[in-house]
Amino acid sequence: MPEARAPLARNISIVGVGHIGGSLAYDLLATRACTTLTLHDSSRRARNNLAALFPGCCVAGSLEDAVRTADLLILATPLSAYPKLLAAIAPVLARRTVVSDVGSVKSIVCQQFSELLPPRAVCVPAHPVAGTEHSGAENARANLFRNRYTILTPSERSSSSGVRLVKALWRRVGARVMLLPAAQHDSILALTSHLPHAIAYALVLAALESPHRESDLAKLSAGGFRDFTRIAASSARMWHDVFFANPQELKRSLKHFRAALDKIERAVAKGRSEELIAFFERARASRRSILAEGQAGVFLPDEPAPSNSPEQG
Repeated sequence: MPEARAPLARNISIVGVGHIGGSLAYDLLATRACTTLTLHDSSRRARNNLAALFPGCCVAGSLEDAVRTADLLILATPLSAYPKLLAAIAPVLARRTVVSDVGSVKSIVCQQFSELLPPRAVCVPAHPVAGTEHSGAENARANLFRNRYTILTPSERSSSSGVRLVKALWRRVGARVMLLPAAQHDSILALTSHLPHAIAYALVLAALESPHRESDLAKLSAGGFRDFTRIAASSARMWHDVFFANPQELKRSLKHFRAALDKIERAVAKGRSEELIAFFERARASRRSILAEGQAGVFLPDEPAPSNSPEQG
């Protein structure tokens, strides 16, 4: 964890304290990124556990209380909650408050920020490209964002000071920061994040709908199938929201995948051995580039963790 420095802001509020929001809360507390960290969740049951899970934070009993005092407000709820949430925030949002988020789709978030928040609101959408298949504050963990990329997608509702603040926050918790247009973010993430989840869900569904018994599938699962089931164990609600928030780019990604799958099928059917090997070698090389960037998550024993590279943006 980076060495604690002067606070970035007096009051930071996180609304929606699940796996991502909770992991961010741990790191903000550890690095003393703010004088007061306020947490709020729409679930009363979740709120009752927050003080014990995150000692040193302030638990707001209402959304309004979390918003009024915030210098930086971070939304970490499911994407489908944004419209209702932003409508509730708008009347109590202070002029000084910078609004950001952690959503996995950015074009629709930029649009909703523009349409549902007052014109004076400063908004800096963000997406930390990190996480596991687990959900809920009880599965939050420190250092989740260390050496991982967080993407900021500033819009006409952003200010230079707001971008600096949000960038500094993510760098404080160890992330590497990039700035991208929202449309480019959504196009790339549809391939690198959304498509793998669609494939994982489809693969597991195909196995379950095969004539084989589920107990036999579990016993004879090879490592590759096991890894796909890990991805498919992700939050159904969250990925439902992501798919419906980025439908056109997901459709394009699925089209690319079908074309690649057809290429493999044709190579096998026509006995094109060298073509198949070349295809596999190209994929292996891609794996090495992912490792070099430090974006492969948990490293296997024979995979060296990367050294830090300069931050971008």
